[in-house]
Amino acid sequence: MRPALVLLVLLAACSVNADPEESGPPSTAPPTVVTTTTEPLPPSTALIRIGTARYELDAVCAAVGAGEVEVTGVGTDEAGQSVFGYVRAFLNDPYVALLVGNGDDAVLYEPGFDGLPEVELTDDGARFADVQFATDVDIENLTATPVDAGAVEVICGSYVRELPPSPFSIDAG
Repeated sequence: MRPALVLLVLLAACSVNADPEESGPPSTAPPTVVTTTTEPLPPSTALIRIGTARYELDAVCAAVGAGEVEVTGVGTDEAGQSVFGYVRAFLNDPYVALLVGNGDDAVLYEPGFDGLPEVELTDDGARFADVQFATDVDIENLTATPVDAGAVEVICGSYVRELPPSPFSIDAG
């Protein structure tokens, strides 16, 4: 007998309306629809300047820990040549490289032997304020052809776990 009494009390409680103004047939008003939009993430970009030349690249950023970032980027220069960039914004091992052109006509710009470029890690990327770029860098003989001073700025709109293959990828096989 008790289970029937409990069921009767539950049914009665469900049918009780606390607000007599709201009694009556269900509302026929359309349901309120709430939509949210998410803004797309800003693109990742890299700007590499060497002397008066500016290379603006579409970039991919990989967060490697402790605020450090590794970046590859692609673009074209004013003459329409392919440009590939690589930035390793590590506090203890910074590096920047820019490959302009393809094949035998390609020119590789990287820091010479005047000291490592100084990197500043930012909330959304990294900056190198003063890079002494060179070509024909020969690590074995410690020689290079100085080119010009430059700067690098990377803005990361998003991050990936691993960088895609690029001309700067090292083949471990």
